[in-house]
Amino acid sequence: MKGKLMALLITGLITAGVATGTESSGGMKEDKTHVQVWNEFARNVFNLHKKQLMGRQIRKTSEVGGYVGRPAFYREVNYYDAKRNLLLSKIQWELKNPQHIHSIEVYVYDDKGRVVRDYTVSFLPDYRNAPVQALINLHTYKDGVHGMRQFDASGDRTYETCEGTYKGKKVSFRLFEDDLEGDDADVARLMKSPLYKACMHNMPPKVSMHYMPH
Repeated sequence: MKGKLMALLITGLITAGVATGTESSGGMKEDKTHVQVWNEFARNVFNLHKKQLMGRQIRKTSEVGGYVGRPAFYREVNYYDAKRNLLLSKIQWELKNPQHIHSIEVYVYDDKGRVVRDYTVSFLPDYRNAPVQALINLHTYKDGVHGMRQFDASGDRTYETCEGTYKGKKVSFRLFEDDLEGDDADVARLMKSPLYKACMHNMPPKVSMHYMPH
């Protein structure tokens, strides 16, 4: 499902004509710090991918995918730890430029086989001066719920979600960047509740270098 959501995001950006970089019209300026930080993040995510494959028996699956007007744009390769049957990485390689990564997802697991961190980087099909998306997802598990807190490569908190069963009741919530930065009374009440504390158990409020890919 995550890969499909990413594909929808990229498709929307293409349809909207979004580009990154400096336009000759002067309408958009390039943020050089952003470009440097996010490109370094992308390199480190790929390095983590390679590091996780070392010393493991790897099973691969692949399929071709794309978008409206570009139905065969990339080959998506899934890299599994064959022994534990865990998805370690998912990379979309451009078909016409096989050395170009279109998107990459890398997963880090605990001893119980649960995802504790995952990283996502994706580029637009054109204007590859920097990723259009670079994310860190941190996961926690407590009292029957699975919480996730998301940051971008610049360290900004962008999203939170929680799913599971808490004290016998099914729970599910999603908080987007506007919710996290706003002053909505219902959101404020949720964030003070025992449920929210269970969902975000031991979750750092800010992402540190400890959680960055390396």
